[in-house]
Amino acid sequence: MLRFKTPKQDVFNDVARAYRKNRRDSWVKWRLRQAMTVVVNYWRMAVVGKTPRRTGALQRSIYGKVRVPGGRIIGIVGSDLQRAVWMEYGTKPHVILPRRARALRFIGRNGQVVFARRVNHPGTKPRRMFELGGQEARPFAVSHLRKALRDVAHYIASRKGD
Repeated sequence: MLRFKTPKQDVFNDVARAYRKNRRDSWVKWRLRQAMTVVVNYWRMAVVGKTPRRTGALQRSIYGKVRVPGGRIIGIVGSDLQRAVWMEYGTKPHVILPRRARALRFIGRNGQVVFARRVNHPGTKPRRMFELGGQEARPFAVSHLRKALRDVAHYIASRKGD
């Protein structure tokens, strides 16, 4: 799973604080969880849009979750595939050896079948799809969560006036 931290004085921390303070109020919990779900889904779609597509398996593996551990509300976007880490951060040059056979078989650059006992892979460049998707989704996330916090503040103020 890939995670990205946010600054301490941030709307994300304000949402977590509001959730923690009002966790006994079902409407507040519902509104903040609903807002975080919308943000996580938007972020997930931004990441999927930045993800390279060959078979689509990597794009399908990207998930978004909203968790509430210990009175905090957390949005998570990630993938359980090891390939996602390789795509996000890239790989160093490395040697590829056959596992179950004596030789590797692949299609070469000229389109012909090639057999080799080992291949020196040049490595891959980082794609940063989670980072770029997060940067793309951040303005929407901030505005949407601020609106949810305003709704919660108005609700609490109207409730105290009763």
